[in-house]
Amino acid sequence: GVVIVPDNSIGIVTKKFALFGSNRRLPDGRIIALNGEAGYQADTLPPGLHVGFWPWQFKVDRVQFLTIPPGKIGCVESCDGQPLPTGRIIARQVDCDSFQDTRAFLQNNGQRGPQMQVIPPGTYRINSLLFSVTVADAVIIPPGKIGVVEAKDGKPLAAGRIIARHVECDSFQNPNAFMTGGGERGPQTAIIAPGTYRINPLLFSVVLADVVDIAENKVGVVTTR
Repeated sequence: GVVIVPDNSIGIVTKKFALFGSNRRLPDGRIIALNGEAGYQADTLPPGLHVGFWPWQFKVDRVQFLTIPPGKIGCVESCDGQPLPTGRIIARQVDCDSFQDTRAFLQNNGQRGPQMQVIPPGTYRINSLLFSVTVADAVIIPPGKIGVVEAKDGKPLAAGRIIARHVECDSFQNPNAFMTGGGERGPQTAIIAPGTYRINPLLFSVVLADVVDIAENKVGVVTTR
């Protein structure tokens, strides 16, 4: 019943069966156990020595810490939690220590599916039984270009409109501010200036466009759509 977890790993626990107590089986629709039910356990084992995990009742897999390198972000999807509301494609943000606190995520009614929050560069202890993480490139807008943004989720555009109203959201790096501020799906009014940005590709798509250069002795004549 002794388990040793190395310094660079966590122990992910599967309970094969539960003999006693009222919480022997998972509630309908759930795959992660919060109260000692049989199945995948929400709580992981930190590095160190642990006792009482008898091999006939528990299976412990040692998984190395998740590392997000510089210039990258982690895009997260949850396989358990509350269902997404009708018409939504991305889950609301839940305070869960960058997805390292599985119990807080589930108890705070985190939703299954693609997650709004991204993981910045660093090293994290994440339960891979609940969360799958895909490493993606940060958005880089080079000099002489702008980023034109389209949102995949949000409120529907008003009738007769083809471009969404502006919502302050730190150049689309704060998707929670975008969604709670009434951001609309579709092409966005705001553009992104040259620089590097941590933008969730599950919510926003960014296309590079050339900066408009008005030559000397010329004027720009603009038509609005």
